[in-house]
Amino acid sequence: MIPTRVYLDTCVLGELVSKPGSSKRKAVENIIKLACEGQIKVFTSKYVKDEIEESPENIRNTLLRLLSELPHKAVVENEEILYLAKRYSKEIGLTRLDAFHVAVAVANALDVFLSFNRRTIINKKVAKKLKRFNESMGYKTPMLLTPDEFSEKVNKEKGHRRKK
Repeated sequence: MIPTRVYLDTCVLGELVSKPGSSKRKAVENIIKLACEGQIKVFTSKYVKDEIEESPENIRNTLLRLLSELPHKAVVENEEILYLAKRYSKEIGLTRLDAFHVAVAVANALDVFLSFNRRTIINKKVAKKLKRFNESMGYKTPMLLTPDEFSEKVNKEKGHRRKK
């Protein structure tokens, strides 16, 4: 079954202003298409918008327009997110902003966290620490994937369904 509740890290949206035709951009465009078709539900947060606001004007305007056109839910910050983010920074070593993004996904029990940030989020070491910490706190850890990996997973699932 295709994971349906997906959090987009800011860098994912940023690929929409990258070189047309790049594999990363194609993966993001595929995710946007799935959202527009209602096959997945996309979630973002105030942290995504805050990061976009810090971009150069031409990029900021484009990304804000794309975000406004994207069917998504912007999750509102709450005490649980703030608490988790603080603990992720301290216990796992995530940067403050990365910790907030991940905390939003975890606190809202999302299925997937998408990012291109392999150095600090999408890697086995962080995933293992995050899973261990979340389990100790009674939380489910979303799958940490790049958009390319998610698109591949979705395509495999669609192919599997056609064979049935």
